Amino acid sequence: MIIISGGFPKSASTLLFYYMEEYLARSGKKNAQKKFLRWNPEGFIPAFGILNSTRLVLLSVFSGDVVVKTHAAPNWVLKLLINLKFAKAYYSIRDPRDCVLSALDHGRSAREKKEKTPSDIAFAPFQTRKDLYPAFHMHFDRYMKWKRYGKVLFVRYEELLDDTYGELNSILSYLGKTEEQKNTRAIEKYFAAKKHETRHFNKGVISRYADELKNEEIDEIEKELPEIFSEMNYPLHQNKKG
Repeated sequence: MIIISGGFPKSASTLLFYYMEEYLARSGKKNAQKKFLRWNPEGFIPAFGILNSTRLVLLSVFSGDVVVKTHAAPNWVLKLLINLKFAKAYYSIRDPRDCVLSALDHGRSAREKKEKTPSDIAFAPFQTRKDLYPAFHMHFDRYMKWKRYGKVLFVRYEELLDDTYGELNSILSYLGKTEEQKNTRAIEKYFAAKKHETRHFNKGVISRYADELKNEEIDEIEKELPEIFSEMNYPLHQNKKG
């Protein structure tokens, strides 16, 4: 199987990718992850085309399960992989206000690095909230394509942090891999111990915007991204600071 670890930017899709890699490593079964990473060291697929999708199918058929991360929308090629049961997908989402803060954190740290990863290069240009809004609208369109397609499990960042054990087991159930749930507790503890070493995880705090943003900054984000709050079912901020 090809496991698609998708998500809105800064909503833990990369962390979930690492979780799934760990499940593959501990399963005791043959998997294609090392072969995939030799071809694609970042594990990231920006778009699913005929060539790279064919390669993924061959890897999964002849070498075992593989997990890939993406922010892509489900185009006809990816839908075909899912419809033919070569792949299954989950897609992580997060409070947009926290996504904004995390994206700006990443951009700031990326600009300070001499050697940048592809992810760093992508986030380095984002210096202000207004820089982010066009990109967030683009990714929202991709999220809506997933939502309309329907063959995907949506995972909330907040629920993943609140109940890591339960959310990971829910993902495994969706993927048809309940036999791997025996490893969940050990994997949860493993990642908790190395949280601050995990790339792209940043602070891992829920509703950090409430402490870090002023009322007018929160209002700006909510006015710029109203459809994201509505479609992802995140309530607007009510507890204004005095």
